[in-house]
Amino acid sequence: MDDVSSLRYWTISQLAATALDAASAVFHFDATADAISDLPNLRIAKDDGGGNWVDLGQAAVTASTITTNNFTSFSDFVTANNNGGGNALPIELLSFNAKLNNTVIDIDWATASEVNNDYFEIQRSSNSKDFESILLVDGAGNSNVILNYDTVDVNPLDGLSYYRLKQVDFDGTITYSKVVAVNRNEKAATELEPEIDFTIFPNPSDGTKVNIKSNEPYKPWEEITVTVVDLKGKQYYSKVIITNDKGNFYTAIDPYDRIPIGVYVVIGATNTDYYSQILIVE
Repeated sequence: MDDVSSLRYWTISQLAATALDAASAVFHFDATADAISDLPNLRIAKDDGGGNWVDLGQAAVTASTITTNNFTSFSDFVTANNNGGGNALPIELLSFNAKLNNTVIDIDWATASEVNNDYFEIQRSSNSKDFESILLVDGAGNSNVILNYDTVDVNPLDGLSYYRLKQVDFDGTITYSKVVAVNRNEKAATELEPEIDFTIFPNPSDGTKVNIKSNEPYKPWEEITVTVVDLKGKQYYSKVIITNDKGNFYTAIDPYDRIPIGVYVVIGATNTDYYSQILIVE
């Protein structure tokens, strides 16, 4: 295989601890959203428990389903592209955010890899159903390193609005990000509570110690839960820190064991606010 989808994966677990001789599974997909165009080269891959994807092949395939060959254990499953196949599969999107910044909306996103990526469209909606394209940003074409993008909606809608990222390949294949909501009240835009905003360093890291510090003051004496998770959501570290009397914080993320090489998300969360940054461990 030469690629697996980063849009979604399925986790199948066993209800009863009985021996499993052989099983197969049927997975449903949306050919457009999942960037699938070469059905003969579509595969299902299975996590071997050590972080590696193993090719289960295909026993049968239709325009919207694929049936695996037999397997004998349960874990995570994902759509994949056979070596040299034509399934672009979605870009590996690490994050997509839209945040109020006084009277404008700051929009940023990051990709871990891109294949034949032509451009991005920023789309906006007032009802989370009917979206319009408001901004275009060129893609990188092909990339296997983390790329960060940002842009600004200078004429946002009043009240609650919704944003999503539309990604278009050179062949016209389209994929979408999650939808994020922003509540803009023009009168109260300058009176909003501060948001969590921090930097992690060194980044990249060797996985033994990482520091985190605030970029802007948050709320004084506020508890913030700092968590480190991988791209599948597996947690590697969690700690509650407390801001000082000025709302600032500085602490070390010092896990018991070295965090393995890979891409992680460092999350800072309170009961009302949430912020995240990408961490690279080499």
